[in-house]
Amino acid sequence: MGQRTRLLSNEYPIQITARRNNKEAFPVNMSDSWEVFSNHLFFIYHAFGIKIHSFVLMSNHFHLIASDPNSNLSEAMSIFMKETSKEINRQANRINRIWGTPFHSSIIADTNYYLAAYKYNYRNPVAAKICERVEDYPWSTLQILLGKKHGVIPLEEDNTLMSDLSGTLSWLNESYTEKDAEAIWQAGRKKIFTVPRDPTSKKKMDLEAISASLATRVAEM
Repeated sequence: MGQRTRLLSNEYPIQITARRNNKEAFPVNMSDSWEVFSNHLFFIYHAFGIKIHSFVLMSNHFHLIASDPNSNLSEAMSIFMKETSKEINRQANRINRIWGTPFHSSIIADTNYYLAAYKYNYRNPVAAKICERVEDYPWSTLQILLGKKHGVIPLEEDNTLMSDLSGTLSWLNESYTEKDAEAIWQAGRKKIFTVPRDPTSKKKMDLEAISASLATRVAEM
């Protein structure tokens, strides 16, 4: 995979995403894809010390929040992308390109922004109308945390979820506007996770409908 200049941080969590070539679905079923990704997350945890906070696998992309205490994310993810591509192609009996672009990484240096990314990722299947509630989506570490499925992904303790289980699930299932969702997506495309400015007012977008619930969650943590 090609490389781009990245900011690394051994202090803050990082939002990481990557999408399939031409936005096509992975050429193996979701169960097999989940196993491939789980095994390689297990590997980068042990080989590079990458700490995994959450992971959501969609049909043609993934969302990962991780920490990189040893500042070797580029090497870890380069291997992760290469090996997941190789294994998926092997299972599908293909030699085609799996990833459309190198992975995107965005340092999250603000608690509100962390919660925005956390909610955006876990709500992605709901936003895609695959399921009605975040806890019902099977290809998400949320199900592991809730004890709904077993998994090999070595997760960090999730204080956001466990500080108030029912309250956090209710918060995750609260919808927000398309404008908010777009703002969070745009934030995750930056090297440092930052909400963009409104193109009309030139002021930073305030995440409107979710800002109040984010503030409440921060106060409760």
